[in-house]
Amino acid sequence: MAALTKSRTERQILRRAVTSLLALALLASVLVPAAPADDIGTYSFEQVWWRTDLPVRDNQANRTWIWGPEPISSLLLEPYDEGHASGVDGARWVQYFDKTRVEITRSDRDRDDSWYVTNGLLARELITGRMQLGDNRAMEYEPAEINVAGDGNDPNSPTYRSLNQVRDAAPLPDHSLVTQTINRDGSVGDNPDFGSYGVETVTRTDATNRTIASVFWNFMNAEGTIYDGFDFVEGRLFQDPFYATGLPITEPYWANVNVGGEPTDVLIQAFERRVLTYNPSNSDGWQVEAANVGRHYYQWRYTDEGSQALTTSEITTTRDLSDNLVFMGEVKNASRAAFAEVEVELTINNDAGEPIETFRTYLDSAMIEAGEALPFQIWTEYPGDYASYDVSVRSRPSHRFSRPDITVDAIHADWESNSRYEVEGVIRNDAGYPVEYLQYVVALYDDAGNVVDYRWGMIEPATLEPGQETRFDTFFFEPDRFSEYRIFVSN
Repeated sequence: MAALTKSRTERQILRRAVTSLLALALLASVLVPAAPADDIGTYSFEQVWWRTDLPVRDNQANRTWIWGPEPISSLLLEPYDEGHASGVDGARWVQYFDKTRVEITRSDRDRDDSWYVTNGLLARELITGRMQLGDNRAMEYEPAEINVAGDGNDPNSPTYRSLNQVRDAAPLPDHSLVTQTINRDGSVGDNPDFGSYGVETVTRTDATNRTIASVFWNFMNAEGTIYDGFDFVEGRLFQDPFYATGLPITEPYWANVNVGGEPTDVLIQAFERRVLTYNPSNSDGWQVEAANVGRHYYQWRYTDEGSQALTTSEITTTRDLSDNLVFMGEVKNASRAAFAEVEVELTINNDAGEPIETFRTYLDSAMIEAGEALPFQIWTEYPGDYASYDVSVRSRPSHRFSRPDITVDAIHADWESNSRYEVEGVIRNDAGYPVEYLQYVVALYDDAGNVVDYRWGMIEPATLEPGQETRFDTFFFEPDRFSEYRIFVSN
């Protein structure tokens, strides 16, 4: 919901873009607990998982997880310009696991194609900070400050930002021992002692001019027990060695990181889709592992540095003419993703901290964009007193990242009398296609940035054609003191 802010004293009009979204009710809320393995979202995803990880789960193979023991998210629709997900253009089906994100970008393609299900280029996005929203479109962020390997709280472990520092480093010579090291700040050194592990560069990719460490190349071409859809058989883990990893984008580097609190030598190499690690002290089958790129990416995209992405501002209260309580505030999105169907739940408590009653409302916008703050109002029929309140926010990831281009201008905002403040505006559809069911919210803010009054209404006509303009106006009667108003328009 784009906002137009007008200072009551400065009379300055700001413009922001707005978009529309048809909400899909299919999906669960963000930050869901890990689902069981039989909760994998589609049969195609199950088939990919079964091949390599069902044998591990059922103790038919003693080796590392390729995807992870179970999903860490529900089945999601994520925005992608070239995507086609069961009739929804501009979105694709995805699901997150510890090691990766599995994807169906085009559900209208041949399901027997070995590339019908892919896993995302998550390592590349985490390292570069470029979140891909289409083949030719990306949002620019900073590289992730998340530890690649070892304990998440290790202050010395290399991060994805560290790997970004070496993306343009010269490749190692072919068939040479790997002894170079990397520190958290991205600086590179050399320690001949690491030559004792016997890891060499064994192949080079023409496309990225990167060598691949022997332990990783062996893993990418490994054979073992797989599930073929009917039985456990012996076969290649990956029909294409680059299917799970993508192409290498850094050289291999040694680092000393804490694993379970113990300093440990670990070899790290970044590929487009994964980061592979080699821990010589691990048991056979577990020395080469894929870093938890899926979990790291989910944290980078959908949370605020690991904390909940959607939070509420300070809540203000007033009473209507019937002495009923009205609560107002903002929902703030501190993540790199848009969320849909945002519900605010507020519970009032008595002096003993016991709940009296719970109230709920949805934002008057189908989505909240990354970095956005949108106002809300909870009107109640409760006339009594309360001692405290608890507030929480629920939502799901949106399958749209932004809204259509809608422009809003305030053409009049002033006192009509001593007790009535009027805000009138013009809304124009600059999206290039019809937009339906637009609604507006006008909120008043005090000097501290808190919402102190709130008005909502539908825009007429119901469909705004490309280039078409329409007007709206609303009144505030005897508003509390305020320093500015903001206009939000969405559908």
